[in-house]
Amino acid sequence: MTQATAEQQAIIDDDSKTLIAVAGPGTGKTYVSIARAIRIAEAGEAVLMTTFTIAARMEMEKRLDNHPALMSSPALRSRIQVMTCGAIAWLTVHEMAPQMRQIGTGAVMSRLRALLKDMGRNPPSEQDEEEAKKKGGKVRNSVIDFMTGLNLLTANNIKPGDPEIPSDYQELYQKWTESLEREQVCTQAMMTRMAWVLIRNGRIPEKLRFITHILVDEAQDLNQAQYDMLRALEAQAPNGAGRMTLVGDGEQAIYSWRGAIPGLMQGIGQNMETTKLLSLTESWRSGRLILRPAVTLVNSIGGVHKTMTARTKGEAPIIRPRRNIRDEAKFVAERIAALMAGGEVPLHEISVIGRSHRVLNDVFTALSKQKIPLCYAGNNFFSRPEYRAIRLAVAFMAGEPPVGVLPKLINVLTGETCSEDAISTIRNAPNIPVREMLTILFQGTNARKTTAVRKALGVMVERATIETDRFADAFRSMVRSLGLHAAIGKNPAGRFIDHTIHDLIDMAESYASFQEFQIGLDEREAVQQGQRPIPGHVFIGTPFAVKGLEFHSVIIVGLNEGIFPSARAEDSMTDY
Repeated sequence: MTQATAEQQAIIDDDSKTLIAVAGPGTGKTYVSIARAIRIAEAGEAVLMTTFTIAARMEMEKRLDNHPALMSSPALRSRIQVMTCGAIAWLTVHEMAPQMRQIGTGAVMSRLRALLKDMGRNPPSEQDEEEAKKKGGKVRNSVIDFMTGLNLLTANNIKPGDPEIPSDYQELYQKWTESLEREQVCTQAMMTRMAWVLIRNGRIPEKLRFITHILVDEAQDLNQAQYDMLRALEAQAPNGAGRMTLVGDGEQAIYSWRGAIPGLMQGIGQNMETTKLLSLTESWRSGRLILRPAVTLVNSIGGVHKTMTARTKGEAPIIRPRRNIRDEAKFVAERIAALMAGGEVPLHEISVIGRSHRVLNDVFTALSKQKIPLCYAGNNFFSRPEYRAIRLAVAFMAGEPPVGVLPKLINVLTGETCSEDAISTIRNAPNIPVREMLTILFQGTNARKTTAVRKALGVMVERATIETDRFADAFRSMVRSLGLHAAIGKNPAGRFIDHTIHDLIDMAESYASFQEFQIGLDEREAVQQGQRPIPGHVFIGTPFAVKGLEFHSVIIVGLNEGIFPSARAEDSMTDY
């Protein structure tokens, strides 16, 4: 797109206190957002662009860095910042309330489980929850259910004691909040609310102190706490000059279950005397044969009157009925294999979308059998203990000091924590044999939990001393030494993990040493954790993973009545 259309230019040039830009899919939303940010920065203002995901932030920064107007003017580029709402919250709390620390999901779940037991709620055991998860279901009143409810209350910026809180959460929410505040720790959701309070009271990080214009991407997915935090930052702009642009589309909102504000993009709750609504209606992405039925569906189910036009006719969507999801998965794999063989479409321009990870499991398996390279967004493999064990083992094999690696590796593999005395002993005697280090580190640990791991690490250490002509063979031996495959099992999550480990073994063929492989793993994490497509790989995931991304060919599986769209969305399109 080289020149803005009339409706795009109207948004780029508008000077309202609050501008709501309703931008349908493929209408040039990112192009307009960047052009608007540059125009405002050229006027001397400091612009903060916020994105919903890390992937969107990376893409936005890439486009800004490659924009001709900014490449020729570093000073102008410096006036435009891009951050996620989570990063804004973290920066604010980290600088303005450094005594507070954020705790991870594991610590959150453990604390909540203990609190529920103290209150006599008797949640299901971790083993029961894990067994249900392996079978593709879940138990009632699980800790994760309570955690979801508490996060939703926090996301809606509801204070403990508020009469809106459901009765079964009143006492729990009060005690949960008090316990975290007492220990000076917080969850991600609580950090956003805390940042709102800090900013509202004028405690703003240096990096954000001179922001005068906030441009929010995917604004329809903001929850109340995020929105309040950004509005507080706008209100603190120098000389009261703060302004805000909300860019998004209410019909693309899929996060109401995380507290997204209904009606935000329709101007509900805004001061309409200082707010203007403008729309982008011309799609540059989809042809009429796709756009018309999509708009008709949205209007009939969502009770709205959306208008969009397409610049081209385009190709019609193809519907292929199959008996079950396994047949669908087999068809998808064969179709992609044919595209790959014919070189018709680059693999990274192909996306497969499924309603849930259970649906995608069969697709994943079918693609793997066809040896089709893929990037499965959302399987959280990089946070799995299996992967952390591999990274730590690779670091050890690459020559990093054992005292910095082995205690962490033992903890990941066994859950046991090496004593400070043991760690101090090997730190003060770095030249002792590694086998002796392991003996010291395992002292005081639960022998029942650690015996097998101790033997596995011993095997790994032995193999580390054996010279090999091929690094890939050494890496494969290391993985086998740790016994990860035996621990995975045959549940759906296990198959994902098993495939990804095999993918890493294949990846090792391209490297000559553990040191080089470490760099390769760093690069792979940066891409896949950002949920971005990997060149030469099919991208598969849920609608949440592919949101905001573009592909030449999109395949939707499990498109069954009551499942996708979800019957739980009732009469609303909010959660598709």
